[in-house]
Amino acid sequence: MKSATITKAEGDREAADNLSLAARTMAASPGAMQLRTLQTIDGLGPTASNTVVLAVPINIMDAINQINEWMKDQQRNPAK
Repeated sequence: MKSATITKAEGDREAADNLSLAARTMAASPGAMQLRTLQTIDGLGPTASNTVVLAVPINIMDAINQINEWMKDQQRNPAK
C-alpha cells in the first residue's frame, strides 16, 4: 500500500510539472491557447449531445485589462 501511495504521488508531481511547462509554453505564444481550444472542440465530435460554450478570447480580456489599468492611472494622475 505504501509503495502505491508513493507511486501515485510521484505521478501527480510529474503531471503538475508537465502542466506547468504547458502553461509557460502557451503563455509564450499568443495564439497557442486559441489553437488548443480549437483542437479540443474538434475532438468533441459532431454528436447532438455535445454543447460547446465559447468564452471571450484571451487577447480581448488582455486588452480590457490594459484599458482598466490605463483608466486607473488616469484617475490617480489626472492631466492638468
